[in-house]
Amino acid sequence: MNLSIQHWLAERYIEISQIRGFSAGQLAGIAYRIVQDMEVKSLMPFDLCPVVDVLELPLDAVWEDISIIAQLTESLLRSLSQKKPLKRNEGTWLAFQIAYLQALRVVLDQEKSLQKPWLNRAIPLLSDNETKGQGFTINSPSLSLKPLQNAQLLGLLKTLSPGKLTDTQAEQALSLVADSLLVQQINNAVIAWLVANGAEEPEAKLITQRLVNSLAGHLLVVVTENAAPLAQLQKFVQLGISFSPNSITPGALSSSTVGEKIDLYREYYRASLIQSLSHPLLIESFALKDIYVPPTGLPVEDNFEQDKKITKPVDLKAWAQQQLADLETIAVIESEPGYGKTSFCQIWAAQVARELYPTWMPILIRLRDVTYVI
Repeated sequence: MNLSIQHWLAERYIEISQIRGFSAGQLAGIAYRIVQDMEVKSLMPFDLCPVVDVLELPLDAVWEDISIIAQLTESLLRSLSQKKPLKRNEGTWLAFQIAYLQALRVVLDQEKSLQKPWLNRAIPLLSDNETKGQGFTINSPSLSLKPLQNAQLLGLLKTLSPGKLTDTQAEQALSLVADSLLVQQINNAVIAWLVANGAEEPEAKLITQRLVNSLAGHLLVVVTENAAPLAQLQKFVQLGISFSPNSITPGALSSSTVGEKIDLYREYYRASLIQSLSHPLLIESFALKDIYVPPTGLPVEDNFEQDKKITKPVDLKAWAQQQLADLETIAVIESEPGYGKTSFCQIWAAQVARELYPTWMPILIRLRDVTYVI
């Protein structure tokens, strides 16, 4: 048995459009009532699958609802944890659902800003409204509970609801994120959903890949904002780990302590570096990360005569990572314009934010954005 948030609200004549402007406290009140119903029906956190709630409906029926469903699921997570501490696999299940919905809304907004043709097939009103210069809103209660009739999609959704996630699978999801079985299952359903809404399959795969590129960043935000109920997930996203000067030493990560005060601004910034990997490249459906080729370079030192010493190209990322151990000098990457210096910094900053933090914290500064004061 499973519980659909959409159906629960509809049975009580509550339109999602009515609760979009609710405060966190008001959403918590709705979540409390849902949890009470879950207790009466002996339902578990795995009986909640908000991703399925979204994917079983047409895009024009849920476009404006994705964010509020994610927020309501977050309130449910907190309410459930107050009743009884969540197990790691339960927390993982709900955290990934919230993060995936947040990432989905971002890539859909990107597609809309690029005025992708497939959206005109999914939402005919979109092209009419934009032609007339009107705002884009979808609010049709008559559509909200009519599921998509697509055999492939429905079959994939059945594999997700009700949820099943062992503790081992939860650890795999937290460790691998994009490459985990859980995310791959959701990806398959999202691709089928996009196709059912008018996207071509290759395009749907590229959109989903962009989403996955940023998923670890959205997951970090979810765990950061729900650190107490998701305490068992903190170490997997390196949350609450010491960032003192002493941590910049070999082996510091293993000796760091967990449970220190969380710096929200730092975690949000770290997450933003990872989330930026979903940005479409120019007006294409893919992102920079999807076509990125790791660059190589020739190491140059100021104390040798290059004419007398032949150097071989080295992998730039490996070289840059070696420079982190050198606290005496400053490493500089130099090339002609267009060789990929900025792209390298963007990709590497996201990797450092996820893999080398808290030993290192990347700060990405675009020189073209710097204002020089004379």
